[in-house]
Parts: sequence; C-alpha cells; structure tokens
Amino acid sequence: MNRYFWTGICRTERQEGINQIRDCIGRYGFLTDSRFFSDLAMSMQIELEERQVPACYSDLAGVIQLSPLPPEQPAESSEECLILLHVAFARGTGNLEIDIPEVPG
Repeated sequence: MNRYFWTGICRTERQEGINQIRDCIGRYGFLTDSRFFSDLAMSMQIELEERQVPACYSDLAGVIQLSPLPPEQPAESSEECLILLHVAFARGTGNLEIDIPEVPG
C-alpha cells in the first residue's frame, strides 16, 4: 500500500473548513481516522484508490492551501493507498472551549 503525506493550511473558519475537507474526501475515498489538536490543527487518515489521488489533491487544494505534490505521479491503479493529511487552522487560538449544556438533576 502506497502512502502519501500532505500538509495544508485552512484559512477559513475551522468548522466550515472541516466540513469542506470532509466533503472533498467523501467524493474520492474514506476518512478512516481524525485527531484534533485543540483548534490549532488536525490530522486525518484517508483511504482511496491510487488513481483518485490527483483529483482528490486538486479538490482539496481548492479548499485549503496544500503542500506541493511530489514529482512522482501516483499509479493509475485501483489499489488502495493511504494519505496522511495534517491541517493547521490559521484562525486557531489554542484555547478551544466547548460549551456543554447543563442537564437538570
């Protein structure tokens, strides 16, 4: 299984950016894992067919600023590959707070 490592910067509001990234990924493959690091960054693990890599990259590049693709091109195969994507949020503050509603009792 081939692996690709991508890094990106999301300049839109965090939740909107996450939704757009997930929409892009859903068109080409599956998001198999994600980890959040406060509101500053997140890492995603994506599985898709290798022939879908250029289209997925192109779509994601319309949403976030991505590191350049390496010069070697992915194979035109239906073999599954893994993309590890790390996204930093430009508008993050490092002090993410989630309001939890009070429950009577």
